Amino acid sequence: MSSVFRLTLKEKINVIDIYNIIKLTAEKEKLSLITDKFYEQENCKTILAVFEKYYIRNNSFTNLTILLTQNNNETILDIVGSGGGFGIFNISIGSNTDITIPIINVALELGFDMIS
Repeated sequence: MSSVFRLTLKEKINVIDIYNIIKLTAEKEKLSLITDKFYEQENCKTILAVFEKYYIRNNSFTNLTILLTQNNNETILDIVGSGGGFGIFNISIGSNTDITIPIINVALELGFDMIS
């Protein structure tokens, strides 16, 4: 199960500052940072980060993947929540969507607009 969201900001901002706010929000939600990578080429900066959260109640994980891309004067934030299923039928209890909500809310407060 996965939930995918895309937000955009039509201005050039410091993607490191945005990422640090997202990272603090994820840590506040008790998500563990698995890895983050920073890439820069000419007019494009990209940050890829993967977080996860373990749920002891049903022995499952949810995963939060963030892709933050700045190209010229636009910043795009892709948020993917996945996992959360358990058992033979991989039934999700909604944690794959729930894990994305705090990040979406922070992005909206920072001026991002929801695309999808």
